[in-house]
Amino acid sequence: ALAYGKDKSTPVKVLGIDPNLESDVTRIKDKIFSGDYFGDRPNPDGYYQTMIGSSIAKSLKLNLGDELILIGQGADGSIANDIFIVSAIVGNENSFDRMTVYLPLIASQSFLSLSDEVHQYAILVKTPKRNLEIADELQKVFPGLDVEPWQRIEATFYQTMQADRKGNQYALVLIVFLVFVGVLNTILMSVLERTKEFGVIRAIGCRPSRLIILINLETLFLTFLSIVFALIIVIPLIYWFTNVGFLLSEPVDMGGVMFQHMRGEFSLYVFLMPMLVVFITSMLVSLPPGFRAARITPKNAMDRN
Repeated sequence: ALAYGKDKSTPVKVLGIDPNLESDVTRIKDKIFSGDYFGDRPNPDGYYQTMIGSSIAKSLKLNLGDELILIGQGADGSIANDIFIVSAIVGNENSFDRMTVYLPLIASQSFLSLSDEVHQYAILVKTPKRNLEIADELQKVFPGLDVEPWQRIEATFYQTMQADRKGNQYALVLIVFLVFVGVLNTILMSVLERTKEFGVIRAIGCRPSRLIILINLETLFLTFLSIVFALIIVIPLIYWFTNVGFLLSEPVDMGGVMFQHMRGEFSLYVFLMPMLVVFITSMLVSLPPGFRAARITPKNAMDRN
């Protein structure tokens, strides 16, 4: 459509949304730079409100409360034209919707002569991991419609996100491997230094399996103390990062949503997964030194210098 404001005009994208449902599915309210979110009813003068992208507001020199004239073509081939009142400015000049005019669904249907028809539905599922499966099921139920999950609609972004996750996983595996080697070396050196001690223990009747259990328990106990000490230090930092975070010098636009604070997530997964990995790694690391200690005989232990 063509938008007019005061003495200038510019081509725009018209998007009709349900004001009552859209905010439950998208972050449209978070995109508002100035003004208020609109409703689905006209004002006392009979004009519907509209939210416009920041580039439109700058190009047409529109402010909140100004009139925006839209001219286009209706679905039936007729000329579409109407006046709307600017209620909010959305995003910034770098946002993907900087040239978008948001209208209440009922207003856009009237403007484009669509009756009660719509072009697309956005569905928010309770189990995001089943997006692809649910989309395929809906496609079978509605063969006349194109049902696509966001992973296919935003394929490039999804592939980039998956590549980033895999990179993080590879980095985590590398870190765990380095820790594994370091801890293994430490425990093995401890076993070598205590060879005579283990020889004495064997001489008084200790079974080899008991030595393996002893070293395993020692390792797990040290691991437990390390985790407790780490939690005492890390929990306040994570709490601060989750609630306060870093204040960016300049706001960053991500999908039309402005971010100026970088915050983390305080969840059980953040704590339980690393602890589980550390415990399992510690148990595995303690086995080779334990088996070495179990093979020690009192005679060989006493002969060591």
